[in-house]
Amino acid sequence: MRFAWAGPFLALVVLLFAAPRARSLPAVADCAPCGQNGGAAALDVQPAQTGEWPEVRLERVFQGFNDPVYLTHAGDGSERLFIVEQRGRVLAIRDGKVQDQPFLDIRNRVSCCGERGLLGIAFPPDFAAKGHFYVNYTDLSGDTVIARYPLSANRETADPDGEEIILTVDQPFANHNGGQLAFGRDGYLYIGMGDGGSAGDPMNFAQNPGSLLGKLLRIDVESGSRPYRVPSDNPFVRRTGYRPEIWALGLRNPWRFSFDRNTGDLYLGDVGQGSQEEIDFQPASSTGGENYGWKIMEGSRCFASPACDLGGLTLPVAEYTHAQGCSVTGGMVYRGAASPTLRGVYFYGDFCSGRIWGLRREGASWRNRVLLETDLSIVSFGEDEAGEVYVVDHNGDLFRLRSDAPVSEGANLTGAWVRLVQNCRGSTSNPRCSISGQVEVRNRGGAAAGASRLAIYLSADPVLDPADRLLQRISVSKLSAGRTQRKTVAANLPTGRRASGGFILAVVDADGKVAEGDEADNRAAFGPVP
Repeated sequence: MRFAWAGPFLALVVLLFAAPRARSLPAVADCAPCGQNGGAAALDVQPAQTGEWPEVRLERVFQGFNDPVYLTHAGDGSERLFIVEQRGRVLAIRDGKVQDQPFLDIRNRVSCCGERGLLGIAFPPDFAAKGHFYVNYTDLSGDTVIARYPLSANRETADPDGEEIILTVDQPFANHNGGQLAFGRDGYLYIGMGDGGSAGDPMNFAQNPGSLLGKLLRIDVESGSRPYRVPSDNPFVRRTGYRPEIWALGLRNPWRFSFDRNTGDLYLGDVGQGSQEEIDFQPASSTGGENYGWKIMEGSRCFASPACDLGGLTLPVAEYTHAQGCSVTGGMVYRGAASPTLRGVYFYGDFCSGRIWGLRREGASWRNRVLLETDLSIVSFGEDEAGEVYVVDHNGDLFRLRSDAPVSEGANLTGAWVRLVQNCRGSTSNPRCSISGQVEVRNRGGAAAGASRLAIYLSADPVLDPADRLLQRISVSKLSAGRTQRKTVAANLPTGRRASGGFILAVVDADGKVAEGDEADNRAAFGPVP
């Protein structure tokens, strides 16, 4: 929900790079239509004709990394950026400076390169207190390893000798290793696994429920169970013949996926075979079990035969042919403050053509448009703690996504859920329920906002109305432009009442009045019943 104040209160590997740096990450089967673009040092950006879409540009912020593949933050308030290099290092950027000592260096246990290497990193909720994190890499045998690493005594770097292996998955071929891992709102770790490689999924792993390959996995690595626990609400826990870790299936190579930090929705880029690249979507309300179609389908087209059975399949929300690229790189929904016109747009790109698209949902339909033409080898998108989105060029540079549209002069406060739990005691007919969790308020405007308050309402739907029950007010101190504050939620529901819809988070003024916002803004701050 957005409220503005005018005043201060208010499977053939394609080699895309010039020698001697022969790299092939991620892979496709046929890149003939998209040409070769790697190795260029200069950025060549031509804004597309966007009409109602925002005009976007890229701002180079760092350069000189060795085969970077990912960028993220730790969510610990340090505002550090962490850059994953494919050969086995993680570098930290603090206060605009790349730190001399690597945050993590495991080059001696990582096989590289092609589609192998150190491919992903994820920091758990409350990383500052827990002091450990997770990585996804291919070991010296070429198999996928998910491992936990603790911080060293200085807490500025990791201890490589403290590795604890969580999961190992045999890889029959060198390509299609996936590589992404990320924590969802539920606190569970999601892992993207490719179909095992070669071309055309020759062993049909993606549709085989007894294999972890070609799947999106969901495991609990933070409850204390070793090496991990399978969540009891995973969709196939009680299905004979299914691996219980599976959250979704039918994927070819889910190289990059991400969660919208405001809504919890999942966006996933699945690299295609010879003709189609796709973006898949899973709403935050999903209970899992989606089958995204590979290798029955490639995108929205039947793959192995002219006709196929679409029953039970979830088709992509966006796709493009190899006339526009050849290897999709899943991206991020922009939720930052520096470029307000970009908010709510999901940005993704293509590794081969360097194109960047914008995707957004409007009601029950989706709108998709090419927004930038670049000469980058777009290997990943990432975001910082403030929600600003970055583009990672595999040739070594990092760029920040920007809009030329001016930031509003006044303050603009937005609330969002970070974590939400409902706890109930007593009988089912007369429960005593409470909620706990964490919320975040961000000043997305161009001026400081004075002291204000957050209000939490019990609501049956994402639209705030006068009948909704006020549960809690939380004070927010003065907030500079672009800054955020996180606050703890602890509130009791009326006796005998169990939430059936969810909870709306609103920013209110000193008098407790809620400024009027549209439904889309209300929906962004709606926390469905967990």
